[in-house]
Amino acid sequence: GIGMVKGSRKKERGWTVSVERGPKELRGVSIAVPVILSLAVYIFVWLFIQETYRIVMARMLLEGRSYNKLPASRFFYPIHTRKWPRMAWTMFVENVFLFLWSLTIVGFFIKQYSYRMVPYIVAENPNIEALDAIRLSRRMMKGHKWECFVADCSFLGWYLLNLITFGLSGIFYSNGYNAAFFAEYYVYVRSMAKTTGIAGSEMLNDEYLYFKADP
Repeated sequence: GIGMVKGSRKKERGWTVSVERGPKELRGVSIAVPVILSLAVYIFVWLFIQETYRIVMARMLLEGRSYNKLPASRFFYPIHTRKWPRMAWTMFVENVFLFLWSLTIVGFFIKQYSYRMVPYIVAENPNIEALDAIRLSRRMMKGHKWECFVADCSFLGWYLLNLITFGLSGIFYSNGYNAAFFAEYYVYVRSMAKTTGIAGSEMLNDEYLYFKADP
């Protein structure tokens, strides 16, 4: 009889301990779930909106060279082409490579220019594979990285003015000018790649961007 009483007390004590631990575990879960959800939302917004927006803007700038009016629906270019996940994946791979190169310091600076044309390449050919776009950008920028760096430096005054005016000069002028300039720079580098027959340049075949379609 005494042994049974002791055994039941042990079980009661064990049950009490497990009950006391329960709320702490629930508190841990209640903290973890919002953190994981917030992280998932952040990654989605960064990758599927912010990064793919670079491609959308590149597409609109390239189309704007040949067409006076662009429909608002062009903002949904990734959805219309049904290549939104592929575009996001390409930008993700580019950022992973840049992160890895950032560990070498000098490599990060150089590779920023090597991969500079990736958004424009994907804007022209949304079917291109991520690694193909990165390789093609690297080939296109070979011999042009210093030239592109100098072009960036020419905007330092505008960047400083943008800082002093709390972004207003950029909103009303310099951001658009900067974006248009580098869209033209892509067209220039693309033309040279086509002329010299750089490997992969045949994947840049959207003539709609460079010649007006028949009405």
